Amino acid sequence: RAFYVNLINKIQQIQICAIIKNFFFWDPFFCSFLIRIFPLSWDFPDPFFLPFFCFILSCIRYCFSFFLFFFFFFGILEFIFFFSFFFNRYLILKCFLLFFFF
Repeated sequence: RAFYVNLINKIQQIQICAIIKNFFFWDPFFCSFLIRIFPLSWDFPDPFFLPFFCFILSCIRYCFSFFLFFFFFFGILEFIFFFSFFFNRYLILKCFLLFFFF
C-alpha cells in the first residue's frame, strides 16, 4: 500500500510541475500578444511592471481560460509567423509541432 501511495504522490508532483512550467513559460508570449492588441502607450511595459502584469494576466487566464484560449492560440501563431520571416518557416512549424505533440 505504501508503494502505491508513493507512486501516486510522484505522479501528482510531476503533473503539478508540468502545469506550473507550462503556465509560466507561455506568459511572455501571451503578454506580448495582449500588449500589441490593446492601444497602450509605447513605453507601457516598463521592466518593473511587466512581471506584475504577467501575474495578473495569469490569474485572468486561469479564471477565464475558455475565452482566453483564442488569444493564447493566436499569440502562438503570431510567434511562429514572426520568426518565419527570419528563418525557414517550415522548420519553425516543424519544431512547433514536435514541441506540442511529442
